[in-house]
Amino acid sequence: MAKRFLLIGAAFFMMFFVACATVEVTVPQGFALVEGGERFFAVSPEGLPFRVVMEEHYPRQTVEFWSEALKRQFLDEGYHLRTEGEFFDCPAGRGFFIEWNVPYQGETFVYMTAVVPAEKVLYLAEAAAEHELYAARREALVESLKTITGK
Repeated sequence: MAKRFLLIGAAFFMMFFVACATVEVTVPQGFALVEGGERFFAVSPEGLPFRVVMEEHYPRQTVEFWSEALKRQFLDEGYHLRTEGEFFDCPAGRGFFIEWNVPYQGETFVYMTAVVPAEKVLYLAEAAAEHELYAARREALVESLKTITGK
C-alpha cells in the first residue's frame, strides 16, 4: 500500500514539475510571440506556426534514441522524409530535428519536428507550412531551435 502511494506521489510531483516549468525560446526572426510560459507559440505574418512544449522525459534516453523513435513513429504513420535530420546544440542540451514532406490538397507541405531531451523534460518543437513559405522561414526556425531552454 505504501509503495502505491509513493508511486502516485512521484507521478504528481513530475506533473507538478513539468506544469510549473517554463519554456524559453528566442522568437524566430520575423515571427510574433503568441504564447510564452509553459508552452511557446509563435507565428509568422504568413501564418506559419512554430511551437515548443515540454513533456515528461520518460523513458530517460539519449537524443540518438529519441531521434530514431521520432523517425520510426512518423514513417510508420506514412510521412515521407524530406531530410535525414540534423543534430543541434542548445542551452537545454543536444537536440535533433527532421523535416517531412506532407502532400495536402494538391500541394506539398513541410512539417518539421524536433526533440531535445533534457534531464527531466523533453522539449518537443514543430512547425509546418507550404513548401515555399517554409523554405523562406527555415533558417529563422533552425536558429530559434538552437536557443531552447527552460526554467
